[in-house]
Amino acid sequence: MDKDRKLKYEANRLNIEQIINEMKMKMTREELPAAISKVVDQKHEEEMHDLLVKLYEQKTVELKEKLMALLEEKLTKQNVIHSTYDDRIKALKDLLMKMGESEENEDAKARLDAKLQDLVDEMNTELEKLEPDFHLKE
Repeated sequence: MDKDRKLKYEANRLNIEQIINEMKMKMTREELPAAISKVVDQKHEEEMHDLLVKLYEQKTVELKEKLMALLEEKLTKQNVIHSTYDDRIKALKDLLMKMGESEENEDAKARLDAKLQDLVDEMNTELEKLEPDFHLKE
């Protein structure tokens, strides 16, 4: 037992002894056993409640830590996907801007624009694939 639990145990023991002594003065010998049993049961119930609250708090902290780890993992994977596609998307956009508005490059611009849209769609698909996995883990 740790020091706090020993102190609490001793305080409870002294409290129960005090209550029993008061009961001895106020009650008959026949009433005493049932009353003492009731007091002990109440103390045990209080202790059980305290332990359950501590367990609940501990589980809450553990769950919060697990969720934070999952969120960090999800963000890391999203960042990897973005970094994989962002440079290529930016390069295609820059190339399209350099081509300008001239009609002689319309076919090339259309192909580049389609490639750009394909990359954006591919990136979004990869990001969407992460969602179900993380929803299951959550």
